[in-house]
Amino acid sequence: MPTIRHEGLPRQAEFWRSSARIRAFIGGLGSGKTRAGAIEILRQPAGSLGIVVAPTYRVLQDATQRTFLERCRRAEDAGARLISAHHEARQETRLVNGTTILWRSATDPDRLRGINAGWSWVDEAASIDLEVWLVLLGRLRREPGRAWITTTPVGAQHWTAKLEGEGAHLVRAATRENTHLPPEYLASLEAAYDEQWREQELEGRFVDWSGGLIRREWIKTIHPDAVPSGLAWSRAWDLAASDRTEADETASVRGALGPDGTLYLDAPIAGRWAWPDARRVIVQTAQQEAHLVRSVGVEQVASWRAAVDDIAQDPAWYGVTLRRLSPRGDKVACASPWAARASAGRVACVAGHDWTKWLEQWSCFPTGKHDDRVDAVSRLSEMLAQGTNAAPLLPPPPTSARKVF
Repeated sequence: MPTIRHEGLPRQAEFWRSSARIRAFIGGLGSGKTRAGAIEILRQPAGSLGIVVAPTYRVLQDATQRTFLERCRRAEDAGARLISAHHEARQETRLVNGTTILWRSATDPDRLRGINAGWSWVDEAASIDLEVWLVLLGRLRREPGRAWITTTPVGAQHWTAKLEGEGAHLVRAATRENTHLPPEYLASLEAAYDEQWREQELEGRFVDWSGGLIRREWIKTIHPDAVPSGLAWSRAWDLAASDRTEADETASVRGALGPDGTLYLDAPIAGRWAWPDARRVIVQTAQQEAHLVRSVGVEQVASWRAAVDDIAQDPAWYGVTLRRLSPRGDKVACASPWAARASAGRVACVAGHDWTKWLEQWSCFPTGKHDDRVDAVSRLSEMLAQGTNAAPLLPPPPTSARKVF
């Protein structure tokens, strides 16, 4: 493989120079984390086998893999061919020096087992469970036996915050250190975030959120007439099928992203129901909102897969896409994207509903007794981030066109 000169920012260079077996590039937004991780692939020994993991296939293809392939294309434009073959269907790339890259999603950790690799890279590691990281470490049975992560931090209790204490070489980069960013980009973020969010999102520091991740004053309440027209709405369900008084509730909220990135929340639902009753509420809601909601996501963890299979057979889903939702990372990691949006004043609750308990639970998270109403918004935020509200509403298809995945 031709020798390629990789010019980078000082923190990226520090990351590349490290000979540590485990490394972590922890940086603020736009600090060059993914680029640092992508170029590190090209520094691995010829003929090695590596695994690259991102939280979902959407993140993998839109950010992680794209960054790597674009770097290779730029090298090719300069006369240096790096890629021998890229198989989209198999999600596998082979370099001209014999190195093989397996691109994988963290949605199913068991699919990572059975691979004997020499190195691994986890991008956006804060949104990935510790289990995935441990599985990957167990795959490093070949030379050189290296692993690295790139991520924006999410909290002082997350597993990524403990890597340095376990012997990993941690490189921290702030957003402002990337001199290639437009000045207005950093200025807009600094103006949007409060002090703690600036520490996390811009300085790349692990923040102790025991005092509360979400502040009540960040959440706006707006009149229905103030909601932009033409939004494509989705609904997410966080399941807790029990009618016990102290149990978590089954919680759901409808939402859409506005043109300016504002997350609009509407029609909240919460209750303590045994599964037959919870099932009935989910199905009836889908029927009532079929004219508006294009995509409905239902949490499936542990035994809930059978529950999703059960409701998928109901005729209520004709014309509606039913999505299976699986948490990505711990609860703080899952809530951080929409909490950051709230910090910037871009989460709005539509008036006409009682949001009192929702606001109370959000403001007590992550130390409060219950978090089902937080999780419901986190599930919705994940759906919207994956583009489920990108398509315009269409007339309901024939009953034979039901989609479940």
